Amino acid sequence: MFHRRLILLAAVAFAGFGLLAAQAARLGIAQGAEALDAAERRLVHERFTPTVRGSILDRKGRVLARDRAAWDVLVDYRVLTGEADYSRAARAARERHRSDWSAVGRRQRERWIEAELPAFEAETAALWTTLASALGTDAEVLRNRGVEIVRTVQRRAGTLWDVWYENRRAELNRERSTTVDLELADVARPIEEMRQPHVIARGLTAEQRRAVARLAERYDGLDIEPSGVREYPYETITVAVERDTLPGPLRELGEGAMSITLEGVDTHIVGWLRAHTREDVDGWRERTDRDRRRAFRPGDLVGSSGFEAVLEERLRGSRGLVETRRDTGDEYSLQSVPGEDVRVTIDIMLQARVRAAMSPELGLGLAQPWHGGERAEGDPLAGAAAVLDIETGEVLALVSTPSFSREQLQTDSESLFAAGGPQAGVNRAIQSPYPPGSVIKPVILNAAVGAGVHAAHHRIRDDGHLLPNRPDIFRDWYFRRFGLTHSGLLGGPLRGDEAIARSSNIFFYTLGRALGPDRIVDWLARFGVGGEQPATAELGLASFPGVVGPDALELGEAILVGIGQGPIAWTPVHAADAYATIARRGVRVWPRLLADQTVRGEDLQLDHHAVEMALDGLDMVIHWQHGTARAIPYRDGRPEPIFNVPGVRVWGKSGTAEAAPRTLATGDGEPVRITGTHAWFNALVGPEGGRPRYAISVVMEHAGSGTRVSAPIVNQIIGALVGEGYL
Repeated sequence: MFHRRLILLAAVAFAGFGLLAAQAARLGIAQGAEALDAAERRLVHERFTPTVRGSILDRKGRVLARDRAAWDVLVDYRVLTGEADYSRAARAARERHRSDWSAVGRRQRERWIEAELPAFEAETAALWTTLASALGTDAEVLRNRGVEIVRTVQRRAGTLWDVWYENRRAELNRERSTTVDLELADVARPIEEMRQPHVIARGLTAEQRRAVARLAERYDGLDIEPSGVREYPYETITVAVERDTLPGPLRELGEGAMSITLEGVDTHIVGWLRAHTREDVDGWRERTDRDRRRAFRPGDLVGSSGFEAVLEERLRGSRGLVETRRDTGDEYSLQSVPGEDVRVTIDIMLQARVRAAMSPELGLGLAQPWHGGERAEGDPLAGAAAVLDIETGEVLALVSTPSFSREQLQTDSESLFAAGGPQAGVNRAIQSPYPPGSVIKPVILNAAVGAGVHAAHHRIRDDGHLLPNRPDIFRDWYFRRFGLTHSGLLGGPLRGDEAIARSSNIFFYTLGRALGPDRIVDWLARFGVGGEQPATAELGLASFPGVVGPDALELGEAILVGIGQGPIAWTPVHAADAYATIARRGVRVWPRLLADQTVRGEDLQLDHHAVEMALDGLDMVIHWQHGTARAIPYRDGRPEPIFNVPGVRVWGKSGTAEAAPRTLATGDGEPVRITGTHAWFNALVGPEGGRPRYAISVVMEHAGSGTRVSAPIVNQIIGALVGEGYL
């Protein structure tokens, strides 16, 4: 019995020693490397040096966005929270009461510290006042920035502490039968941002830098470091516009060139920067695990929109790193790596000229008496334009109006995106869905011939309405307005080119019916309207892909889509891309905005006769006596040719698309209901006697007739292409 007890006691003892040995092994082996690494880190002081964000250039090398050398003011986090004042007061109290310090209790020490504290708090208050004076700002502004920094850091710390608390609690209770609880204080420890200085002011001038440098010598916790201020040299551009190619009523308002200053010329495309968020940190986690020099640090900015956001990976550089051993003084350093410069396809001066053509100041961007719309005379018109190089698919200009400056973004961002406002923050050229109206008709002709449901030279009779016994539906605009028919005007059935030139709805209702729901959806997808490869797929920027549907179409809906109405929507980029595809005789080249982007294309294998028929129709729209965009018909009956830029040849098509009304808030609180049709004009343009080289699309919202409103704007864009050396 005694021997059995002895063996049992020995087994228990060995088991206990085994558990201790296992724990020792876990600490010494499994966690040893981690502990050693932590100890090593405490011996190393790290200092990151700034990098430079890459520049964004236009197609001709003009700098659209760049970092300008500047300096930032940094304040230690402990200064912002007041901890530094308390620490200095504690040191002063300890020194003053050195002989009695160890003999008294905590409460007496606190009283001594509190007696010293006001002097140090006054010194910090003087720091804010002196720093504000050096920076030319108000001390309260700086204090508020400091308060916001502290709030942000504390929110982040609270989130991390909650995670650490749950993880530690789960770890302690993983193999226990009884629950072990702990306090948040058991896991709360300073996070990295609590041990770092934070940017309190950016972009110091040389004089400010010298003044702050002198202050930094006097105040602990204040420092300056080199950085970069983001500049946008072409945000505001002044353009001179000659009046000689404007419509007569605008020509008569003055002589010579008109000077127009435009703000926000590049804002929608280039974008802007903002303070980084927790989501940005998490999104970059994988990259920063590989290279911590690219990690976000306090005060860092990040691309918020446009190419500043899309190209963040390429534009963002890597900081330099200086590591100093506290025990040996040895120093190891890595040089900073600047971000990559990126070139876009936009010509910023052409962009500015297009904006000028659409501006209210010039007059074409205002509701005019000859527009034939429902808007009050003088109302500013919103709209968008796209200009494509047909051969390459490069986007030369992408304009949305109204636009806005980055200063407006800082001071009144809500109004820029509000549903009831002008929505200047929306890039209408690629983000707003519009019904195409009649500009889609050349596409439908090629789709019907390509699908084998229509022969290119087959004629269709236009009697003013599609259904013989229902003259009240599926009617033609000409029949509805004048009680006449296109067949009556031309003396018989229409060919495709005549139907395009006269914008015959009956002809294209017929093609829509022949194509039917499935084929019309399929062929429009081939032209980049929705589908797997929409026209906006390669742009990189957030954009509307175009849609036909979205649900399965009924036959009546397919008939409406044949004239660009019903359940179909696209953008000016889709429209310009579709016309460029026709100009290339059926070869699609996806529009793109990055100069180094791979060119992608596809041959739609369009019927040669259908393509020629469509191009002939687009030519007849402008040059044939019955063409719908041959001239502006003023109210006094006097017609005036629209396209008057010498040395060029223009193919074009107008569209007047039915659109849903919109309610717009006004300054006096009374909302205004905007009604009327969207005014489209699409054009191909090339040198006289040559082939088309550029595709242009313009839409003006709720503006009236495409011929009267948007065609004169396209004429100005053609003049801009000539002025910038493209034609």
